[in-house]
Amino acid sequence: MKLKLKLSILLFLLTFLFHVVVQAGGLTFLEVGTKATSLGGAFRGLADDWSASYWNPAGIAYLEHSELNIAPYTASNRPTYIPEVLVGKGENLYEVGYRNGVKWYPDDKNLLSSNFSAFLKLDQLKGLTPGIAFFIPYEVKYAWDIYDPPPGFNNSIPMPKYDYQTDLRILDFHPTLAKEIIADKLSLGAGVSIQYGDFLLRKLSLIPTDSLIPRPYENFPLDSKFEGDGWGVGFNIGLLLKINPKVKLGVTFRSPVDIDFSGDTDLQVFLPNNEVLADEVKKQAEEQGMDTSYVQTLYSMFLGGSLESSASDEITFSFPADFGAGISYQYSEKLMFAFDVSWVNWSRLEEIKANFGWEFPFGEDPGNVTLPLKWEDVTRFSLGCEYKPSQKVVLRGGYFFEPSPIPDNSLTPLFPDVGDKNGISLGVGFNLGSFNLAYAYQYTDFKDRKVETLTDVNGDSQFDNLPGFYRMESHASYFSLSYHF
Repeated sequence: MKLKLKLSILLFLLTFLFHVVVQAGGLTFLEVGTKATSLGGAFRGLADDWSASYWNPAGIAYLEHSELNIAPYTASNRPTYIPEVLVGKGENLYEVGYRNGVKWYPDDKNLLSSNFSAFLKLDQLKGLTPGIAFFIPYEVKYAWDIYDPPPGFNNSIPMPKYDYQTDLRILDFHPTLAKEIIADKLSLGAGVSIQYGDFLLRKLSLIPTDSLIPRPYENFPLDSKFEGDGWGVGFNIGLLLKINPKVKLGVTFRSPVDIDFSGDTDLQVFLPNNEVLADEVKKQAEEQGMDTSYVQTLYSMFLGGSLESSASDEITFSFPADFGAGISYQYSEKLMFAFDVSWVNWSRLEEIKANFGWEFPFGEDPGNVTLPLKWEDVTRFSLGCEYKPSQKVVLRGGYFFEPSPIPDNSLTPLFPDVGDKNGISLGVGFNLGSFNLAYAYQYTDFKDRKVETLTDVNGDSQFDNLPGFYRMESHASYFSLSYHF
């Protein structure tokens, strides 16, 4: 096929695919590529299809043909949470509105989207293989209703439908270039990661009131919701060494990426409606000689309704660096084994910090408002196996183990990566001439976790985790269709 014709096909299909992907629209830790998924992510030392642009871009140099790929997927995450949120110490523990002792599920949010790519293999490019891929490395979509104001609150304004909600999706637009450094021996590849994300974060907080105010009014519920979008840029590089005809070794580095989400934050404090208590609190405050304006503030806090505030906001989300290595061993013409290990620098994600200027609903400056996370670095291990019973059919299987990066003192249903993960994958591929068709299924089981203690990580008088029992499992299906030309 002539160069101009190939470029015309590539340009047309890329335009079409880009339109599709932006219309398709946590942390769900998504795999990239059907083949890599079916091998449990043990792909850095193999890297022989389009998803090498994510796993190890050096593998792109060995593609035999120009190709176009579409890879739709669906993921269903099934977390459960049984709250056990009690405030106080010792025998003075009491409930503050969380629906304790009941197993709760988030609204059912199945993720459905697609990855796309296109690569050129042309003699005129003198050993260079350029291409572009679109994939979604991170996605979260959870919405929980686990809180009600305690009995006696008597507010006529209903709470929002959800009190904890996360909706985060990152789209990676990924130009890649690879080249054989030593013919059929060593290749080098690099890609630029241009990321766009949209982010919704909603969280309930309990705002302490005055010491004069009796239970259950010692805390007022505050609903805070941020919604925005933003851009970030990073890169990845990789080497692929063919040690001998049967063994390949891959080494990769993926840079960290900071995305600055710009948007709006809305706050709403819900006030109880209890005029009898309002009069009593006002009387006590006057007897103690409190300032007249403060007395009036205390009085108005019990007349129902809500106080609201809104402002432009910017939140920075720090995604991790990743360093990995993998090896593949072609045991025979029909049988291949692969092994990967990677270190992921999640400790970069210490907090989500808001940067804004506003008037707080109670007329105070909230100062630096942060959501402490204090995530930890993790190491992932992956194993994969591929068997070819015929020239047209390939069977694959894989396993991975990955610890949770989230410590007990910041675990909430917002990011329910609740425990160490064990994943099992199965896949099949079909060679149909110029087309390849593949499917992979992955089941991930998360170790159950029990969080027992409320923790205030940063000393702002707000607890940063939610005690209780956490459980989760995940089911995902990946499809791919590739056209070689």
